[in-house]
Amino acid sequence: RRARQRFIFKRGKNHTAIEKEYLLNGALEKICNEENTGIRPPISVACFDGPDNLTYHVMLREDASSLEEYVVPRGVLAERGVKSLELQNTKQIQHHARLIARLHADITKHLQVDSEGCFLSAGEGRKIHVQQREYGEEFLSRVVRGKAYDTHPRLGPVKYAPDQHPEVRAFIDAAWEYFSPLEKYKAMFTHGDLALRHFFMNGTLIDFEHAARGNPFGDLAGFYLNAYASPSYFITPYLEEMKNRSGRVFLDANEQIKRAWLYQAFCNAG
Repeated sequence: RRARQRFIFKRGKNHTAIEKEYLLNGALEKICNEENTGIRPPISVACFDGPDNLTYHVMLREDASSLEEYVVPRGVLAERGVKSLELQNTKQIQHHARLIARLHADITKHLQVDSEGCFLSAGEGRKIHVQQREYGEEFLSRVVRGKAYDTHPRLGPVKYAPDQHPEVRAFIDAAWEYFSPLEKYKAMFTHGDLALRHFFMNGTLIDFEHAARGNPFGDLAGFYLNAYASPSYFITPYLEEMKNRSGRVFLDANEQIKRAWLYQAFCNAG
């Protein structure tokens, strides 16, 4: 019997970004099938410009509960002493941690590089270029020139001018010294927005608009922030699967995920 399907509708003013996700879904679907990752990107049905100056992207996915629907209610029940549901919760988190490792390892094998950056092939000579995350530049744009230090608790308003306040500059420099090791592993394919609502119980994963070549522990940190679970629940199965799929061993995994988690919180502050 065929599974029920649901449509996903997205719209926005950035035609290039929406068309890119449309093409990326097709390329990822092909790779995931070839590599047997267990990940199911949505099927892109159509991408077109509407009369309201918005671009529309229509996708199709199999009907299934999201991890957000599954994990959070069961987590609440587990806190009340329902141990069987807590165990069930943990198994699902570990299963999806293995799927994340497959996504990182298997898609990265298909990343290629040209004069414009890294890309995935979309067939017939088409290339889908994937953003390269540069954590130093991102840190400066989001923290120094962004909103995180518009107001300092002791120094008052310091918007866009941390150089005028040595104490703020010293703090920012110390913060970047702590986060700079994230640059060490910035060469893997990452989803970029691994919220539980984007991951489904049947392995479907949606919203690849922030996909980039970056540090995989950024995805794990996002998963951790949303899963209401200790990293120990999913870091071990993730590392085991990563080693099986790619041979890669991360000796500083716990340190990386801690830095990635704090990096996201730090950059999104304010």
